[in-house]
Amino acid sequence: PPPRATMPKTATVVVLHVGASMRTPFGAPAGAAARARTRLSAARLALDKWVEHKVLFAAQDEIGLVLYGATNGATDEGGDGGGGVTVHNELERGSLTMLKNLAGVTADPEREANSGGSAKSPAATDCALCPALVTAVDMLRRRTAKKKYAREIIVLTDCGETGSIANADQEV
Repeated sequence: PPPRATMPKTATVVVLHVGASMRTPFGAPAGAAARARTRLSAARLALDKWVEHKVLFAAQDEIGLVLYGATNGATDEGGDGGGGVTVHNELERGSLTMLKNLAGVTADPEREANSGGSAKSPAATDCALCPALVTAVDMLRRRTAKKKYAREIIVLTDCGETGSIANADQEV
């Protein structure tokens, strides 16, 4: 690869699933749910380490975060009207503030609490990946139009698998 000095700045939008299925214990036996790490906490830890790396070694790169799958999330104007899509961070340079904000991201508990009284069905929030991707592409387009940036979108999800993690390594 070319030396970092000759590479363009990178704009990356991370699309993170925060639906109720992300509260499922990750890699733990069925009975050990109380103290097991959840899928969201594993994704958040990986994202946290990645942002730390960007802050230390690629300070000029910009990072945005789009959350999807929450029933209480408002769709931003960049989305196409799908439910549960929220822009958590606009594209900006990685910072300690971004890391602190990332620690506050939680899975949506509302879907499990509501037994059908919610205005949004589980299918509507689980299938919000497409509107989330539209929002991510729009963020990249608005920020990097006519500028020399490498553009990336990273999707972190469990693919809606609630009973097994056998397919958790599928690429989207």
